[in-house]
Amino acid sequence: MTPFNFNFQHHAPTQEQMKEMIYRAALGFNPEYHHLSVAICDFINCH
Repeated sequence: MTPFNFNFQHHAPTQEQMKEMIYRAALGFNPEYHHLSVAICDFINCH
């Protein structure tokens, strides 16, 4: 997992980008939930 990037000086992240960064950081600390997130994403077709 890559470290969380705190370099926000170049642009202000959108709310969706912030949600994604927080979500990915949470998965990094809880990798056992990765399979669940993939299944949910496939179910709602988020790609």
